[in-house]
Amino acid sequence: MKRFALLLALLFELGCASSSNAPPPAADCEGFPMPNPVSSALPRPQTYTTNADGTIADDVTGLVWEGAASGAVFMQAEALAHCAAKGDGWRLPTRLELVSLVDFTVTSPAPTIGAAFVDAPANLFWTSSLYYGDAAGDAWYVGFDEGYSDYGIINQSYLARCVRAPAPRCFAERYEVQDDGLVLDHATGLVWQRALDPRELSWDDAVAYCAGLGGGFRAPSLTEAQTIIEDTHEFPAVDPTAFPDTPSVDFWTSSLKAGDPAAAWYVDFFYGATDTDVTARQFRVRCVR
Repeated sequence: MKRFALLLALLFELGCASSSNAPPPAADCEGFPMPNPVSSALPRPQTYTTNADGTIADDVTGLVWEGAASGAVFMQAEALAHCAAKGDGWRLPTRLELVSLVDFTVTSPAPTIGAAFVDAPANLFWTSSLYYGDAAGDAWYVGFDEGYSDYGIINQSYLARCVRAPAPRCFAERYEVQDDGLVLDHATGLVWQRALDPRELSWDDAVAYCAGLGGGFRAPSLTEAQTIIEDTHEFPAVDPTAFPDTPSVDFWTSSLKAGDPAAAWYVDFFYGATDTDVTARQFRVRCVR
């Protein structure tokens, strides 16, 4: 009987694996079109619908957000429990989901978040994403005082804004290396350079280089550049198959620091954090269209 039961279990597993209805791996169900601030004049401008129950629907990503932040502060595990306790699919957002709310055109100290979120505090907010290098002790947060993302010790006390997600959009493969050597991200619709220009460039030169490629290429925005960060990798924090030979260095975005045209945003691909630096600094760039 035991041998028969094992045989049935094996046949069941084989049938599931061969089924055409079997979903792709979970990693291929991640990602969504990344909105950009309206005043940036970039594709997919942020648009929101405020629902009768006070929630706010993101018309670009499909995510549904609490209209009001938590008010209370939590350690990261407490923030996870706070959102889960709401039931009905509510949870703490991932790093990238929370980044999608950032409006990097807003000048600090005003909250750097979409205008639909009224009375939003310009504070730090937890995400559900653990830092790969120290998953037991660090997790990612987003600072809406300026719009950056970074990781911190999980027993720090930050705010929370819960989210509900639509059914995931799944693909056989998220990244498709095309015949022309570019990489199509099926989740976001963005097309990226795969091979990089080897030079380090000032911000002005990086923006000009991407525009000079023609064909709609440009330097990515602060939010777009973070869509290819992989929380399961570091040094570099990027998919090594889709983007081989990516150096663990800082990469420019097209986004100037609001209120300071002599500084701009960059993403570091050591582990995926964001910050600003003077535009004369020389970093790498990966162009997008």
